[in-house]
Amino acid sequence: MHKDSRSSFEAALKEYRNSLSDLSWITEKDGKAKDVEYEVQHKVITTLASLGSIAFVQKNYNESIKIYNDALAQAKLAAVTAATADLSNERKGPKLLKEARVCVSEMFSNIASSCAEIGDRTGAIQNYNCALALQMSELGEDHKSVACTLHNIGTMHFRSAEYQLALKSYKQVLKMRRLLFGNNDFRIAEVLVNIGTVHEKAEEVERGVAALNAAIRITAKHHGEKSAACAKIHTQLGSLYARSNCNDLAMEQYNIALEAYRKSGMDENDIAIKSIKDSICFVEQSKNNEESLDGFLSATEAWSKIFGGGCGSICLPNKNEKVWDTIDMQLAPPLSSNSSLVSV
Repeated sequence: MHKDSRSSFEAALKEYRNSLSDLSWITEKDGKAKDVEYEVQHKVITTLASLGSIAFVQKNYNESIKIYNDALAQAKLAAVTAATADLSNERKGPKLLKEARVCVSEMFSNIASSCAEIGDRTGAIQNYNCALALQMSELGEDHKSVACTLHNIGTMHFRSAEYQLALKSYKQVLKMRRLLFGNNDFRIAEVLVNIGTVHEKAEEVERGVAALNAAIRITAKHHGEKSAACAKIHTQLGSLYARSNCNDLAMEQYNIALEAYRKSGMDENDIAIKSIKDSICFVEQSKNNEESLDGFLSATEAWSKIFGGGCGSICLPNKNEKVWDTIDMQLAPPLSSNSSLVSV
């Protein structure tokens, strides 16, 4: 599927670029020539972003960086065109330049996310910071895109074992999401899980427990106490207790998770259930032998999908909303400029 999609996008990109190489087909009508040029430039950026997302999901990260850098250069040219168009048309409504600058910020974010996957921390942080500065300038400090970028920066700090810096970013995201969505939104629980994970790695057990318990309460309101979603967090909490040698509390959490998975209809051979059974056996054996659980799987490792499968999001332009939608990197990106998927 990706091969066919890529061929289609490459063909479209060639046509759009041919259109830009000779602008004689654009006629000056009511001062809208620059508007038309900008629209074609935007199509080029959209197509490049789609090609970059294909390379990303195929784990061709160096290729995705190259494509996104091309898109960034085009976005900067489009911003110049947008500024000229705004001036020539004396716009009173939404400005093209604002949209263009947001586009530039999202290309910075795409590059950063690709850099993160190849372990280029410096490149990732530098590009995330560029994206953040533009997003805050054009969208405001409380916009969801700003929260998404802060989340990605926090994850980069986490990967570098800079736990206090990671917590700072995640707590900013938590504050923003509460303002945007309220205290009991499921997206609040997602951030609390991240915060709990960082506290666990920083050996701040009580704070980690508090964050995970809060995440369980919110998740239960949306999915039910015996849901698979709650079971995942109970498993993480059990691992946190186990590493802290709180064996009874660990067993309690593991059993709650096991019961929830079974009630949700999960097969006994599923890896999640097998993992919990192995953890229970390990804790029981350690209790009998009075051994330390220093080598036990950490809560962070038990929740590795949060940090191990992509720290950021890839962005495709959405012309309908005049902003950019973002999608989680774990998902295959939509191959359309009108995606309605929502960001982390």
